[in-house]
Amino acid sequence: ICTNEGCGKILERRAHNFDYGTVTKQPGYDENQTGKKVYRCRDCGYEKTRIIPVLTYRKNYKIVNGASQTVTENSGETVSFRSNCGIEKKCSDGKIVISDRYFFSSLTYQSVTCGEELPRLLNSAFPLPQLLFFFKISPEISLKRVDARGEREIYEKIDFLQATEERYEKLMDEYESKNTGMKIVRLDAEKSKEEVSAQIWQELSKLL
Repeated sequence: ICTNEGCGKILERRAHNFDYGTVTKQPGYDENQTGKKVYRCRDCGYEKTRIIPVLTYRKNYKIVNGASQTVTENSGETVSFRSNCGIEKKCSDGKIVISDRYFFSSLTYQSVTCGEELPRLLNSAFPLPQLLFFFKISPEISLKRVDARGEREIYEKIDFLQATEERYEKLMDEYESKNTGMKIVRLDAEKSKEEVSAQIWQELSKLL
């Protein structure tokens, strides 16, 4: 719309360019506890709201190590799994477990679209690592490296990466403020592979 005084003529019509949305109300487990997510147009500021369905997993879900587990859904169905055949089993056998991606990634990426509570619930069974490397890199430089390989994945967009960067920082701050026994090492991933590798080995050597 023309902003000149007294005009108001529509100059161009185009579709809204919505962001990835912000969860303004977390969903709950009861029938009337739907959540709310607000999307805002990056160009004009127009907002639209989407209702988030109630959660399907009950709040009384808990983990008991070494036994078969069930997650009870509102429908009455159950999903079974075992918690004694993965990471904890390997550690108890005296083995070193290294993961290049862990549940912190799920908490970050999934919370962008569905809020924080459900991802935390679904990942609550996983034990904390002894040592966590947090690779800090700006979304802009990250995308330059991605483009150098020739193709992008579905989440590799600047606004989405900026949203996940913010959530990663918040998550790291949260765990650093807790007395969990997990050491978080923040790495400047914008440095060369050789420099980053040297810092990683320096930390790992303290545990060997």
